[in-house]
Amino acid sequence: MQETPQELAARAILPALRGLVARELVRDHKLTHQKVADLLGLSRPAVTLYARGQRGRAIELRRRADVLMMVQDMAGGLARGDLDARGLMGKLDAAATYVLRKGYACELHGQIDPELRGSGCDLCMTATLPCNYFHPWRSDPHEVAR
Repeated sequence: MQETPQELAARAILPALRGLVARELVRDHKLTHQKVADLLGLSRPAVTLYARGQRGRAIELRRRADVLMMVQDMAGGLARGDLDARGLMGKLDAAATYVLRKGYACELHGQIDPELRGSGCDLCMTATLPCNYFHPWRSDPHEVAR
């Protein structure tokens, strides 16, 4: 069955990002698993699995320096108290979109949906803005419906 980029992000990219943030908070910021769970809105056992690398492994992002910079920014903001739950959601969403746009998830997407392999699919990297979807017949996507 075909999986949209957003489904891929929800199933693989966001858990991988949360795992990297959790590991960063535990290892580099020396926070307890319970504190990390509270900050990320997770259970303590889930943080333990993330910290051990047993969860959020569907996509490998640990070797992507650009993604790690985002993870460090999120973890640092949480550890300092500069980033709240709403801000974290926005940053996780932006990071997941970035991963899709850079094509970092293409290999995984091809494994999940073999029809995509070799098809030249670039949907994640060229997706249009949502307003263009809702008003594709208008020349100005910001035109107000009457």
